[in-house]
Amino acid sequence: MKFTDALWHRPTGPEFSGGVEVIDVLNDGKNNGELDFLAATRHVAGRGDTLNGKVQQGSIKAALMNYAKSTGKPALPPSWTYGLYLSTSFTPYDEKTVLSFLDDPETYIKTVKEKYNVKVCVWINLYISQRASIFQEGVDNGYFIKRANGDVWQWDFWQAGMAVVAFTNPEACKWYAKLLQGLMDIGVDTFKTDFGERIPRLGVEFHDGGDPVKAHNL
Repeated sequence: MKFTDALWHRPTGPEFSGGVEVIDVLNDGKNNGELDFLAATRHVAGRGDTLNGKVQQGSIKAALMNYAKSTGKPALPPSWTYGLYLSTSFTPYDEKTVLSFLDDPETYIKTVKEKYNVKVCVWINLYISQRASIFQEGVDNGYFIKRANGDVWQWDFWQAGMAVVAFTNPEACKWYAKLLQGLMDIGVDTFKTDFGERIPRLGVEFHDGGDPVKAHNL
């Protein structure tokens, strides 16, 4: 049984006093499940034939705290980030309405914040469309994930001919951070990150030479 970079949690209580019977599994973000050591039929949502991970005993809260200690704790975000988020993603605006937002985004964001007394969060992903003005810059500087033959890896699943930012490349990280800073300069307060789980893993090479399977949600 293999769970890459998994977290196993051993529940506690009278029903488990005889030993480790059932272990909840939180793995690499793709599959969750449990290991039942006493069941006649064992079902494991994993890969391979070896066991690889950490066992955390106690409550879920204690297990997560211990796991955070081993992986590193993030900085505490501002208190307002824990408030209500209202999303208009996939709202069927017509083209004229959408373009009106883009004519002067800085003024638009400022107006929204002043009128409704809110913070502005934008939804981002790690894809760069080949029609984007910054696409060629990314190609020229090696900021995208590449195929084994050295070509930029592209597909059409979300945006036509899109490439994926290679976040194992420190220079690509700086470049992407600069792009985000540009959005913050015009009034954006925070970002919702998405789609890290859809990075390619077959026939590709990462900048740091690491295993693409382990790079999900990097």
